[in-house]
Amino acid sequence: MSRDLYLDIHNLLLVRIVDPERRLANLIRTRLGWLLVEKPASEPALVLRAVDKLQGLRPDNRLPLQMIPDADQKNWCAGVQKAGKPQILLCPGPPTELRYVPKNTSMGRVWWVFLITLRRLLMRSGAMLCHGAVIARNGHGLLLAGHRGQGKTSLTLRLLQQGWDYVAEDKFILWGGVAHAFEQQMRLLPYHAPLFNESSPLRAQLEKLQRRRRRALPLIQPMLKLLPGQISERVRSRLDRSISVRMEQLEGHGLFLENVAVRDVVLMRYDTAPAREPDPEQGAMAFSQLQGIAFAELHALDYLFDYYAHEATQDLSALAQTNLRGAHFRCLNPRRPEDWQFLEDLQ
Repeated sequence: MSRDLYLDIHNLLLVRIVDPERRLANLIRTRLGWLLVEKPASEPALVLRAVDKLQGLRPDNRLPLQMIPDADQKNWCAGVQKAGKPQILLCPGPPTELRYVPKNTSMGRVWWVFLITLRRLLMRSGAMLCHGAVIARNGHGLLLAGHRGQGKTSLTLRLLQQGWDYVAEDKFILWGGVAHAFEQQMRLLPYHAPLFNESSPLRAQLEKLQRRRRRALPLIQPMLKLLPGQISERVRSRLDRSISVRMEQLEGHGLFLENVAVRDVVLMRYDTAPAREPDPEQGAMAFSQLQGIAFAELHALDYLFDYYAHEATQDLSALAQTNLRGAHFRCLNPRRPEDWQFLEDLQ
């Protein structure tokens, strides 16, 4: 009996995961389980496959990401490696195939390359895998875009508690003016605790994480000063633990929507400039630049593919302008309540 998993990405893309290793199967079911379908009649555009060994690779140990000829010398494949050992091989198809060695590879790294590939294939269809939050009220879609840490999750939580509907937080798919849900969960950090009632189990979990961090940080602080900057930052990020919650765990009366037409796009930024409303072309360009920053590592592999395949790199700004045609753009400061008065009209 086949143990393969199939993902239907909103009729845009079909993904097949061949006899998935347990850790990958759990990751797929946890993050994208609601997109799983029975074996479809059509052929997949992307295949994920576990292998015992990646054959025929002669990587340069100095580079973590590079283009390498495959065993048959017919295709150029993107190789991701660690400690001089190839871990993941991404072969342009059709179908595009992602091969990984389970014993040498973290599922986090497989997930990272999976997102890179998915993003690239969606762009060929005119769609975009985006970073941001999308909520809705009375069918009116509100898209929040900005750098990490600028308050998208906090604002989303506040509006959900006021009865707004939830579409996505962190990642979603934008296509034809409509935002489609992707991961059906939200990532919460300890500083989100005050946004929940004192009796909330989520608040108790987040406060527990915060207490652990406060106890651990003074103990390792002297050691962090002796470590190289990159390693020190990695250790600090380990302390900034988070929890992932599903929509039904959140407090509020809103619904989970699979998609909504985007009517307003808010570009969040901290500065002293007054709120402004850029024209659609400027707004789409700013939105695409935020996506480029959010997916900076993803761009690296994308450009390598285009270079070796002699293809023109997609113009993110033009793609954003096409997919956000008709949307109203606003540049607002999350810390100035007066900037957000327009939300009252959507209640």
